[in-house]
Order: sequence, then C-alpha cells, then structure tokens
Amino acid sequence: MKQNFRIFVYKDGFKPLVHAAKTTGTYASEGLFLERMENEQNGFTVSDPALATMFFLPYSVRQMVEYLQDPHARSMRTVQIYVANYVEAIAAKYPFWNRTRGRDHFFASCHDWVRFLKYLVQLMLISEQKLNLLFCSLEEQCS
Repeated sequence: MKQNFRIFVYKDGFKPLVHAAKTTGTYASEGLFLERMENEQNGFTVSDPALATMFFLPYSVRQMVEYLQDPHARSMRTVQIYVANYVEAIAAKYPFWNRTRGRDHFFASCHDWVRFLKYLVQLMLISEQKLNLLFCSLEEQCS
C-alpha cells in the first residue's frame, strides 16, 4: 500500500492558518499529523501532484479557531468563510479538485469545534463539489 498510496500537500496558504499547527497540548494530533505530512521524507507525500492518489489541504482548524474566531461568539462563520475561500482558490488554480469534485481531498482536525465545520460540507455544495473530511475530536472516534 505504501508504494501505491501517495499524498500531495498543497503549498498554498500562509502561516499561522496553513502549514502550521501546535504539536503539544490537547489538540496536538492535528499538528503532529500536519507536521508529518509536510515532511517530504515520510514515505507518502509526493512533490508532483500528478502522482498523488489523495490531496491534503494543510490548514489547521485549531489555528483558525485561535486566530479567526471571536472568543465570545459561538458562530464558526469566519472559519467557514476561510475554508470555503481556500478551497475555491485551490479549485481555481489546480485541476485536481475539479477532476473528482474534491472527493480525493482531505484535511485533518482534532479540535472539538470541528463538529461545527460539518455544516461547512453543506455550504460547500458549490457546483456540487464535496469535500471529504477527516474528523477527529474528543467526542468522536477516528476510524
């Protein structure tokens, strides 16, 4: 499987929301996963997207909640808008999102706010595109 399974990590986006996440504390697994995916010697990532079987969207929900979220609000609107804009930019720049409508794209999150991002899937039915999400929170088990 390791020989056939290849992941392309998009280089687009800026820290601290993309390509950065905390690797300690309660939500460390999100940061650790992102760190491993950014390491080109992990055995899974490829620099040529044409060789990829999956595409990783390297934004950090934990970082977005920290930097974009109003600490007094329960709305995830700013985070949802950021993710929708990021995906739109990826779809406009690369052909890979469009060839499968995003079915081979994923991101990782271990923040307990991720349940609110599930609503994002419904919002992102732009041109019937769907985003496969890897959810992992304290309330849910990853499979």
